[in-house]
Amino acid sequence: MKGIRNFHMGSHSTIGKDSRFLCVSEYRGGYYEPGIIIGNNVYIAYHFTTMAAASIIIGDNSLIASGVVITSENHGTNPEIAESYADTPLEAKPVAIGRGCWIGENAIITPGVTLGDRCIVAAGAVVTNSFPAYSMVGGVPAKLIKIYNLEKHEWERV
Repeated sequence: MKGIRNFHMGSHSTIGKDSRFLCVSEYRGGYYEPGIIIGNNVYIAYHFTTMAAASIIIGDNSLIASGVVITSENHGTNPEIAESYADTPLEAKPVAIGRGCWIGENAIITPGVTLGDRCIVAAGAVVTNSFPAYSMVGGVPAKLIKIYNLEKHEWERV
């Protein structure tokens, strides 16, 4: 854990071995308000990485497989600011993972993403856009694959 000032973990939650939590409040002249909130009864497997320059919220009862990366920051992309992108201020956007979500092995959740409640993210997916509740997403970049129909009690292909 590095730079953790605003970290909260709910009751009955587990974080696996070799996980990394990084909060960045200042970088290359930029100032940020990072925070990580992990809800109740969340299971995070090993080798989880989170990098926060804005808030990251993981809802209650979520399941996160090993090797997952969730980040609310990225290096700036303006090529005129510095010789190296590593020297540019960060771009920070909050991330919110809804209640009861399942994030598959080695998935990546990028800045600005919101996943509604009970979403499933396929293993290896790179999620660059937000998705509504009861969505199943996968791919690089992640696309909507199925929506759960609560009336029929089944997943329907989109």
